[in-house]
Amino acid sequence: VHYGSEADAAISGKVAGDVKRDNQTNYQGNQASFDVNPFEFILFAILWCAVLAIAMQLVAPKKMHTITTMSQRDVLLSFAIGVLALVGLPIVAFLLMVSIVALPLGILLFVVWLAMMVASVGVAAIYIGRLILRKQKMHPIAATALGAVILGVLIGIPILGAFVCFLAILYGLGAMLRGLRGEHEPEKRDPKVKLAKA
Repeated sequence: VHYGSEADAAISGKVAGDVKRDNQTNYQGNQASFDVNPFEFILFAILWCAVLAIAMQLVAPKKMHTITTMSQRDVLLSFAIGVLALVGLPIVAFLLMVSIVALPLGILLFVVWLAMMVASVGVAAIYIGRLILRKQKMHPIAATALGAVILGVLIGIPILGAFVCFLAILYGLGAMLRGLRGEHEPEKRDPKVKLAKA
């Protein structure tokens, strides 16, 4: 019998063979291990960002272009709107859930909020790709893949990755809300064009 303990065990009956005790702190028997290989985690983060961002780019290329274009005008504003959305939307959703009449609406808003949280990382990856390759003529999917790789590597770094992921969520939430608003804004015409027509 081989056991780990700081005190001798009271064993009733006969034991065939030797009885060996190790201190619990020094016991190296078969124990469950939850260690994660950093390289595997980075690879998973890259694949997650790439699949999400490329899928969003393929499904709604025009919308992704509008969202990232609107956010380029004022990135800090996108982060500010993201903070309000991150905190405000779930609060509004739970307040709606208090009422039986508004319960379905509250659940729907909460589900939409969760979906936007996931999609925000993809939006951030698309923005990073466009930002880096803004002066290069490259296919949007290739730019998105590059942005996803960069964001995935950053998210996969211990400690720093959590902060980067948090920033990506804030930016993505704000960018999506600004992009939705931008689709309904009237197109601003250049005054020079008006003068030329006159």
